[in-house]
Amino acid sequence: MSKHKRVVSGPVSDSELDNALDTLRLAIRTLPDKQQHIFCDWIMTRSNYFKYEPAFNPQRLMKYNRGDVVLVEFGYNIGSEYGGKRYAVVVEKNPISRPVVTVIPITTLEHGKTKETLRESEVFLGEILPGAESYAVPLHMRTISKLRIIKPKTPPPLKRLTPEQLDRIDSVISKYFTKRA
Repeated sequence: MSKHKRVVSGPVSDSELDNALDTLRLAIRTLPDKQQHIFCDWIMTRSNYFKYEPAFNPQRLMKYNRGDVVLVEFGYNIGSEYGGKRYAVVVEKNPISRPVVTVIPITTLEHGKTKETLRESEVFLGEILPGAESYAVPLHMRTISKLRIIKPKTPPPLKRLTPEQLDRIDSVISKYFTKRA
């Protein structure tokens, strides 16, 4: 048996659960006010995932294709990891039966940032959704449960990237994630 596997001998006791929740409560209180609210929202969302996960059937969702833009709940994450609700692009060919999909977060150009000031690891996409110019962040590529997809759940996709945009994303993935000769 691996030394990293935890031996489980029944459900968590009330005292274990109380201790864990007290520790969590103290940790939340150390966060700035905004982070406290974000984290509490994430706890509620994650609790709903526990409720829906046993009956979740990914085959009831639309078939997500490479290039489809989706709105995702990335959750509460650590440090510079992308979190919260944000748009992402599907980057794999994904059969409908799979419960997971690999996505790359999309973010908008903040005030003062331009296409020219993006890092070489970021891919400018232009106006993907109305109102703001966006870029993809391939270094934050992540496989997520389809439970995390907020919309669309049924066709049509919110938007689909062009082959040229996907080629630029592929180029960054190739440069940073593969061994090149």
